[in-house]
Amino acid sequence: MCYEDALETAEKALNDAIKIGEQHLIGSAHFNVGLCYNNLEELDNAEKHFQIAYEIHKDRKHIYESKAIFNLAYVKAKKNDLKAALELYQEGQKVASRHNNQEVAEKLKLVKGLYLSFDLQTLREVFKFFKEKNLYGDMEEYAVAVADFLTNKEDRHDAVDFYQMAIEARKQIQRGKHLNEKM
Repeated sequence: MCYEDALETAEKALNDAIKIGEQHLIGSAHFNVGLCYNNLEELDNAEKHFQIAYEIHKDRKHIYESKAIFNLAYVKAKKNDLKAALELYQEGQKVASRHNNQEVAEKLKLVKGLYLSFDLQTLREVFKFFKEKNLYGDMEEYAVAVADFLTNKEDRHDAVDFYQMAIEARKQIQRGKHLNEKM
C-alpha cells in the first residue's frame, strides 16, 4: 500500500530489466510500474506502461498478455475512453480464452458491468467468483472501486453492498485467509 515506494522499486527493476535485455522481464517490469501508477491514480502513466507490457507479452504470446490487457482496459475505462475500453474488453475476452484464464475473463466482466453496460448483476457475479476463488485482495480493491463509482452516481444503497464486500474481504485477509492473487 506504499505505492510511491513501490514505484521507486518497480522503476529500478524496469531499468535493470532493460539493461539485461530480457523481454519477459521488461514486460513484467512495465506491468508492475503500471500497477503502481494505477494505484496512485496517475492513469496516463499507468496506461503507457500497461500498453508496453501488453505489446511485449502479446508478441511473445505469453499468458501475461491477458493480465496486461485487462489492466489496460480497466485504466481506459477509468479514463472514460469507453470506445478503447470496449475494443480492449472484446480483445481481452479472446486473449483470456486463448490462455484459458478464467480470472481475467471475470475481471474483464467487471469492466463491462461497471463502465460499458452498467450491469449490477454482472458485477455481483464477478464478486461471487472472487469469493469462490478466495481472491480477497481483488475483491477488496475492486469492491471499493465499484462502491465509490456507485456513490458518485448517488446510488448509495447499492454502494453499501459493495463497501460491505470490501470489509468482508479485508477481514478474510486479516484472518490470513488465502490471498490467491495472481495479478
